[in-house]
Amino acid sequence: MEQLEQSLRPEQSSVDPRRKRLMMQLEELSKNLPRPGEGRSRSRTGWKGKKPQGPEERNTAGDHKSQASSSHSSEQPLDSKRLRRLKNNRESCKRSWLRRELKKFDLEDTLQGLKRKVELLRGMVAYYTHRQAEVETKNKELQSKLTNLLRDSHIKEAKRETLAQELQQLKELHGIQQKILMQQSQQAQQSQQNFKMPLQAFQPSPIDNFRDTNIFFKKP
Repeated sequence: MEQLEQSLRPEQSSVDPRRKRLMMQLEELSKNLPRPGEGRSRSRTGWKGKKPQGPEERNTAGDHKSQASSSHSSEQPLDSKRLRRLKNNRESCKRSWLRRELKKFDLEDTLQGLKRKVELLRGMVAYYTHRQAEVETKNKELQSKLTNLLRDSHIKEAKRETLAQELQQLKELHGIQQKILMQQSQQAQQSQQNFKMPLQAFQPSPIDNFRDTNIFFKKP
């Protein structure tokens, strides 16, 4: 991710010498541009110090100018305005060409940067795809382990319930046996008591026995 962020930042690469030269030429041409209103100020300064002419003077001046222009047309085929216009057009064409070249350099730099980013993103996509496959495999393993643990827990729960039922049954049987033993012991005690009472009732006294056995007490 850090590498991607670094690649997405604007690059500060070294300027191409050709591009630098084009930029310098464009700056020079921009400096030589005529300022707005400069031609008008020059044309207006030519009328300073002159008095307004009347209609006759204007006509005569126009005739003189037309004659002078017709006489000098063969010597000066291109006047200064046309030369200046051609020069400006040439400079504007050169400026537009320089701007196109600089734009071309910018687009090429942008294209190269995008290609590098695409390569980097492609590598990151492959890496994260591999990581996703690994995570999915681990997830499946964990799910299988969880299923086994749940099954074992259900089995243990069933065994615990079975053992609890058996323990309850054993407790009930033990209680029943204790009751039976107590009843039997009570019955045995009662039977012993009942058996001793008639023997004591019919048993002769020791004096009577002595009399029967002594011959001296017998009568003739």
